[in-house]
Amino acid sequence: SDASAWRLRAVLGSVRILEHTHAGGSAPLCAVKGIVQVDAPPRSVRNMVLELREIRRQWDLTFEGGDVVDSLSPNSDVAHVVLNMNAFPWSSITAERDVVVWRHWIELPPDTTAADTESGAAGNGYLVVSASTLHTSCRPVHGLHRAVVELEAWHILPVAFSVRSEVTHFAAVRFGGTLGALARRRAGLRERLHEPFFARLSALALYAT
Repeated sequence: SDASAWRLRAVLGSVRILEHTHAGGSAPLCAVKGIVQVDAPPRSVRNMVLELREIRRQWDLTFEGGDVVDSLSPNSDVAHVVLNMNAFPWSSITAERDVVVWRHWIELPPDTTAADTESGAAGNGYLVVSASTLHTSCRPVHGLHRAVVELEAWHILPVAFSVRSEVTHFAAVRFGGTLGALARRRAGLRERLHEPFFARLSALALYAT
């Protein structure tokens, strides 16, 4: 969307957190985004955000575990992910959460990225999106409350004249249960519940290669 519709809300280490101003209409589904630059080319960053093995826990504090339950195509699948609720507020009094998401990723054409084919920039960018779905192989698990990912997106662009990437991350998650009900009534809690999704970007920048 128009860059002028976003304003800086906070800085978490190397991560800039921006919020939508709602000017000229209603807010988008993801009204907050995080932006960080990392010392890795876009393809490497894409691989990191798709990774579901235990190594992901090095940088993703919201991740407890996960696996691909169905490969739909060379660039889409269905994944089951268990969230690490210790990363979120009120973790001691809330049930563990998991999600089942459809994931899709595409390589962006050069004219939509910061890449300059004559500058030696690190290739094309990528877009990775996910949203909750249903799958017969992944029914609700006893002891886990299923949360809903309304939308999660990673927009990964090459930084011209370098091998760096600029990563913009969006996330909109409904946690459900008592915690979700409270978040619907308290905007401050809703914001705090989403902070861990953006805080992990600093660690992504640290571990990206």
